[in-house]
Amino acid sequence: MAKQKVVITGIGVVSPIGIGLENFWQGLLESRCGIGKISLFDAESFPCRIAAEVRNFDATPFMTPREQRAFSRATQFALSAYELARKDSGLTYLDPARTSVILGTSMNAFDVMEEQIMKNPGGIQRFNEGVGDPMGLLRTALNGPACAVALRAGAENYVTTVSSACASGLDAVGQAFRRVENDDADMVICGSVDTPITRLIYAGFCSANFLSTRNETPEEAVAPFDISHERHVLGEGASVFILENEKFARARGARSYARISQFALETENVNQYFLLDKSGEKWRKVIERALQNQKPDHVNAHAPSDKSIDIAEARAIAQVVAAATPVTSIKGSVGQGMSSAGGFQIAAAANTIHTGIIPPIRNHRIADDNSPLLFVTETMRRKVGRVLISSHGIGGINSAIMLEEP
Repeated sequence: MAKQKVVITGIGVVSPIGIGLENFWQGLLESRCGIGKISLFDAESFPCRIAAEVRNFDATPFMTPREQRAFSRATQFALSAYELARKDSGLTYLDPARTSVILGTSMNAFDVMEEQIMKNPGGIQRFNEGVGDPMGLLRTALNGPACAVALRAGAENYVTTVSSACASGLDAVGQAFRRVENDDADMVICGSVDTPITRLIYAGFCSANFLSTRNETPEEAVAPFDISHERHVLGEGASVFILENEKFARARGARSYARISQFALETENVNQYFLLDKSGEKWRKVIERALQNQKPDHVNAHAPSDKSIDIAEARAIAQVVAAATPVTSIKGSVGQGMSSAGGFQIAAAANTIHTGIIPPIRNHRIADDNSPLLFVTETMRRKVGRVLISSHGIGGINSAIMLEEP
């Protein structure tokens, strides 16, 4: 059977620098910083007290008060992003039997878990009838966002959740791409969501020396590929996309941001502790598989401002793309949003193809490791026909997607 062409017709974003694609995009072009002092919990005793939060989020335009009480923060983000994507795509009808939902997430319910534990810290030591909250239990389900979106959309084809750490966003969209390409669905609502800014997660990451301690200068804490890069700053948010068979998109007169042409993933499998392959060799291989001997006009890199990860990725990219290929990272604006990170990258890359504008890397001045790559430090305007998007997840999962002009 001939492979079907797959296009992105709708984009919905809930991010630390703006709600909706237009606000998100304008924030990237202005190098707006979404990183600041944590407000979601009292972090004064933590070594890292900063994060890229979605501040002043109001779910009222997207769901009822009852739904807001029933859904976790992550599910509210995902539903809001879906509604924005649906509106953006101009979608008024979908075939339930031919519509799938695939969302990526990894740490979206720790806030609910903490809430349940803090209601009765001793109550979980042994069973006491009436202590457990059935609704709280449902809110912690990892597949909650995907199921809520499927119910809202009326999708009945295939509904699942992808969890591959920071690569979850790319992997979810990649799997959605395969379903439409193989004619298993005409449309897939896909993307990613994560809400990792919680006490439990911060306690673990701070103990592992994973997070930045530049608490007094949060706007400078994330510097992808720059010689000053140090460690991660966590973020949160959601991006949802409407992927369609190109024939159906054209038939309904939909606008297409970009076409997905390739998706590849590969596990480093270096050692039992899931440590990074610092040579970048496995990362290079997955990028090559996504490129399929084609050269991108632009690279939207993972680059979370972690020294080891940034250098490994730069080495991998440098071995595959032309020296004059502009490379950017958006982490300086939105932080390292775990699963949401890949979705933000796809949203940015698709809009780069659509507008011909490449957003700059916030806080990048001097490249580390004498990297030969062309890092974008100011907004760049040029025709972009192909964009390579690269991602890496804890556990050694490397993923890459190629977007092209529709």
